[in-house]
Amino acid sequence: MADGTAIVVNFDALAELAKRMQSIHDTFDSMGAHPPVEGEALGDVGLADELERFLDGWSQGRRLIAGSLMAVVTAVSNALATYEEADRSIASVE
Repeated sequence: MADGTAIVVNFDALAELAKRMQSIHDTFDSMGAHPPVEGEALGDVGLADELERFLDGWSQGRRLIAGSLMAVVTAVSNALATYEEADRSIASVE
């Protein structure tokens, strides 16, 4: 850079971050819907209703988290591609 500082990007670390974030996303995404809650199995229909509401909320939250994780995967992958392209461009000029 013009002021003598340099930007150092660890390509392997970025690639590993994208891979790990993808794995976390895939885990969240594969959880799927929860099984039906049977009131008799829990001993109380009211408890079953509360558990059902909680699980429905968790399912919605899980989808939001999975979407956010995918956005991180995309951002890290795009950053890696941009840094690699910049590195190739610099190398071809030198």
